Amino acid sequence: CFAIPYTVGVSGGYWMYQSDGWFVVNMILNVAFLVDTFMQFFRAYYNSNGVIVYDLRRIAKNYIYSGRFLINLVASFPTQLVLLVMDIQHDYIQGEVESKDITLIVIGQILRLLRIPRIRFLMKSSVSFQNWWERQNVPKAMLASFMFKLVVVAHWIACFWSFIALVQVWNFGDALGTQANWISQWYSTHHIDGGINPIGWDNDIDRYALSLFWAIQSLTSIGYGNIVPVTRVEYYFANILMLLSGLFWAFTIGNLVSIVEHMNSERNTYKRSLDDANTVIGSFAENNTTNDAPNEESEIGVGDPTAIATRIRRFVTCQYDRA
Repeated sequence: CFAIPYTVGVSGGYWMYQSDGWFVVNMILNVAFLVDTFMQFFRAYYNSNGVIVYDLRRIAKNYIYSGRFLINLVASFPTQLVLLVMDIQHDYIQGEVESKDITLIVIGQILRLLRIPRIRFLMKSSVSFQNWWERQNVPKAMLASFMFKLVVVAHWIACFWSFIALVQVWNFGDALGTQANWISQWYSTHHIDGGINPIGWDNDIDRYALSLFWAIQSLTSIGYGNIVPVTRVEYYFANILMLLSGLFWAFTIGNLVSIVEHMNSERNTYKRSLDDANTVIGSFAENNTTNDAPNEESEIGVGDPTAIATRIRRFVTCQYDRA
């Protein structure tokens, strides 16, 4: 969920063919997912009655008819290897990458996104992962999970914002600075020597920093106004992204409040108990002032209002400290 959007939207597939290490890692992952695709024919599953099915024919039938086999097979298609045969690496070196080359990269990477549900399924079905999750502190685990989602959303918005500039020029090279787009506009008004430079195939880190800066501004509703859309397409997508960012930020605030409240639930319970105790103590004091009869219990110290109030409050506090 991090590498694929970055490869498509920020680097334009540049490092897929300029970095041998990145190429090898991608090929290993392709092979692993291809093997896993066919291993599914030999893995038992639970039927609708909760019974484990071991029969290979029924397993294969269920796997194919569910549509998972086709999805996994398409997601494992070696697009990177096909593009290597087309000598796209030479095109990057010569600066002659065409729109059809980048389109094939985009399609190949989008197909890989079909693997995400498979990874989530493996995590949920993993006994080791389930045991680890159950041992965690629930509020802290919820907070960590939500912060991870927040980082992912900001990352995806940043990559998509950079991708909008790419699809208008189909080039992250010098041509990016000569045509109308949000990157060329920022470069002409804010770029200084020694600062970040988002133009250039190998300047993907600077381009990502600029895109992430805009994404966080939009997500948190800050908006400094130094990065703005220029073309009609950018305005349309910026409106959509900012609307979605506003909705997600409201969702973020609500969830953070809920998590913090859950983390302080014991403290809040103690405060409510102490408040209830003070209410009871106050009612005792009112009854004592309206009672003309002498308090016989006070002679042995049991009926002393101050002592009783102190003991009640101390009991509530001790119960909270022991919990």
